[in-house]
Amino acid sequence: MQVVLMRVSVAMLGLGAWLLIKDRSAFRIRLKDLWCFIGTGLISLLSFNWFFFSAVNEAGLAIAGALLYTAPAFVTAMSALLFKEKLRLPGYGLLVVILAGCALVSGLASDLTGSGSGIGVYGILFGLGSGIGYALYSIFGRYALNRGYSPQTISFYTFALCTLGCLPFAVASSESGLHLFAPNPLFWLYSLAIGILGCLFPYWLYTKGLSGVTGATASMMATFEPLVTALFGVFLYNELLTFLQGSGMVLILGGIVLLGKVNSAAKVSGENSDNN
Repeated sequence: MQVVLMRVSVAMLGLGAWLLIKDRSAFRIRLKDLWCFIGTGLISLLSFNWFFFSAVNEAGLAIAGALLYTAPAFVTAMSALLFKEKLRLPGYGLLVVILAGCALVSGLASDLTGSGSGIGVYGILFGLGSGIGYALYSIFGRYALNRGYSPQTISFYTFALCTLGCLPFAVASSESGLHLFAPNPLFWLYSLAIGILGCLFPYWLYTKGLSGVTGATASMMATFEPLVTALFGVFLYNELLTFLQGSGMVLILGGIVLLGKVNSAAKVSGENSDNN
């Protein structure tokens, strides 16, 4: 959680500095809409991190990662209920294909078929909790966008509220506090990297994407992440890529490409209907 604190606080400060120079009006929000940002910052971003790391402790990284990417299924269900956003029939099939690819890339399939692999109830519950928390960003982010807030505003207040929420966790683990690492210049380099490249840009781009596609589509496209993670592991850390992981990459990439085509076709069809 200390890493999460550094991640979101650096993102908040970086985006805040940019907005002070470029667009100070982005700081304005209506008090009655504060719940949207509590949702993105505390209910989503903070809770999904806590649940995810708890799932890692209980069930291991591979299974926690696979359960995290149940998020598209939750987004699809909640978007259909709350915003009347519904996938066409091919979209539901692609959802299954993409989730299967995530399970293969993360190693879940190997772990489930391994001889000594036991998954406890808490590991599953924490993992599903992280998926729900991850999914809720799309839901609360959609509410904020519908109220006229820009992706920059949504991202800033998401990071700000998550920073406040992380502070108690960081204080509770002060025994191995961040002050021990602060004198090291690499600490600040890594903090900037994880805050700007690993938090600010991704969340701003994802929120921007929510304004152009449905929450379900955006969430499914975000499952590109485990594929990229696996490739980084191969090329940067010389990790071995199994046949199942390679098959999962093909499923994820193929599913996302086909999903983009289905989404484009639906958009064109909708525009033609409006014109007629």
